[in-house]
Amino acid sequence: MEKHKSWTVEVEAELQPLLPTFIESRWRDLEKLRVGIQNADFQSLYKIGHSLRGVPGAFGFNYLVELGARIQADAKHEDVPALRKDIERFESFMTHHEVRFNSA
Repeated sequence: MEKHKSWTVEVEAELQPLLPTFIESRWRDLEKLRVGIQNADFQSLYKIGHSLRGVPGAFGFNYLVELGARIQADAKHEDVPALRKDIERFESFMTHHEVRFNSA
């Protein structure tokens, strides 16, 4: 696992009611990534990476957008070691991020 790093994510206050569902969905993505790598299902990994490139940006989770692009590229090249590192990074982010809400 990558060394402990902490992230702060700034989210618009009006998105606060949607955040629990968003976070829960990202935990499901993490589980799908684990299953995908275990099964060498590069197509599923690619799709999850693609999804991460879009939705998290609307919430200000830009690191996940970058990570999604990396996952997508690594899945395209079937680069298992890189994908494992990506999944470790995803888990580390999910475990060590803090959300701050911006008021409009």
